[in-house]
Amino acid sequence: MGESILSVQSLSFQYESAPGPVFSDISFGLGKGWHGLVGANGSGKTTLALCIAGLLPPKSGRIHRPGSTLYLEQIPEVVPPQLADLLCDPDRTVQSHLSRLAIGHDWPWRWETLSGGEKKRAQIALALAAEPDVLVLDEPGNHLDAPARDLLIRGLSQWKGIGILISHDRALLDALTCSTLIMEGGSLTRYACPVSAALNERDRSRQHAADLAGNIRSTISRLSSTHDDKRHKVDQSHKRLSKRGLAPGDHDAREKADRARLTAKDRQDAAAMMRLASRISQLEGELAALPEHGMGKEGVSAWGSPADKPFWLRRSAGTLPLGDGRSLILPALDIARASRIMLTGDNGCGKTTLLNRIVEEIGPAPDLAHIPQEIDHETASTALARLAHLPDSEAGLVWSFVARLGSDPKSLRRMSTASQSGQPACSPGELRKIMLAMAFAHKASLLVLDEPTNHMDLLSVRCMSAALQDYAGALLVVSHDRDFLTSICTIEWHINSHAEDLEIMVPFLPQDSRTSN
Repeated sequence: MGESILSVQSLSFQYESAPGPVFSDISFGLGKGWHGLVGANGSGKTTLALCIAGLLPPKSGRIHRPGSTLYLEQIPEVVPPQLADLLCDPDRTVQSHLSRLAIGHDWPWRWETLSGGEKKRAQIALALAAEPDVLVLDEPGNHLDAPARDLLIRGLSQWKGIGILISHDRALLDALTCSTLIMEGGSLTRYACPVSAALNERDRSRQHAADLAGNIRSTISRLSSTHDDKRHKVDQSHKRLSKRGLAPGDHDAREKADRARLTAKDRQDAAAMMRLASRISQLEGELAALPEHGMGKEGVSAWGSPADKPFWLRRSAGTLPLGDGRSLILPALDIARASRIMLTGDNGCGKTTLLNRIVEEIGPAPDLAHIPQEIDHETASTALARLAHLPDSEAGLVWSFVARLGSDPKSLRRMSTASQSGQPACSPGELRKIMLAMAFAHKASLLVLDEPTNHMDLLSVRCMSAALQDYAGALLVVSHDRDFLTSICTIEWHINSHAEDLEIMVPFLPQDSRTSN
């Protein structure tokens, strides 16, 4: 494994059918360790990664690779042929990779029964054993619960090469990375810290740019007013000296104009006007040079109000069949008009089953919005049809919300009315944004969200978190993103999958835990 630096210089890329570049003039250098690559969906993260890996030729620029480069994308559908050999490899380093990632020795023979997370860990173990100089992982943490994420962190933490980690998982990024690359608006900014600190630094930079832009605009307005006053005085001086408009026979007026002289005050006003014009032009140039993303508005405001009734649900203690011979032991459960509840537990423990049963027991309600984990074709088509028939004022609120979650309303509006092969043209993440925006615009009083951060980029999740913190209605949310949950909820329902029968615990989270890990 080499000792050099991965260097990217003045890199640009544009697809042939695209009207503009995906990114342009990107430069950075990376040493050993993990480096996070984050940005909104469609910002060019994967395209940049493919260029770095040599799988996509850039339009211009240079990439210096210190040696071999390996890019991991999708999970293989069939068992990798090297996996069985790897499990028998006596090398201690290889065995340590397998141990940290908890790779089972029977996995090659029961590949089809493994979860997506288990297959991804096996794929990563093979990559680590190959010891490339540069390793690029594209969304290795999708849909992982907390134990699986911990295994992934443990497996990746001891690797000593140059690593690029594309992810929307803030906990994974913070645990592994030493620097963060944020792609935005076709450009890239590097921060020498993990993603949470990088986003805070980005916020400070954006606020500084916004404050500076406001000060410059205020100064331009003040100087323009003074400039207009000086110009008026100079115009009056010119009128005193001008014979234009005087009758040819008006000898007295012409003699008076001939005697007029440009006074020292007139010259001072003219000079001051020129200086002001020059300064205004300079300030307008400074304003234009400010980063555009530093001057825009980000984040969303959430609407909604508590329901008129005191409780959405009052459920007696009992059991809930899970359909596979197991049952879930439930204590008495209440959802009050302003409850903020997180439902947590390992994959397969029954969270979605319980969520769907609760929605069924509450029954249809115009102010209840349920956004499922997987949005099927019928649900998506119904939502897009509703969107197409919203009044202009309500549709405007929806598109404003979507825009401030990092999506382009114009292109998304076109996609939302199109279809391809009988399927909605919007991506799952974009559909989720639209459905959540419609719930806010409709002033829903209870939001039931099953894995709302799935398919959403990190910046969108951050904005959604800010919106839900201000939401005045009730929340019931399932997610593996602990940071997201603790930022918006105050009550936890946790399904303990290690008990003989599954049990729900209902601990109260102190208010200060909503902003801490």
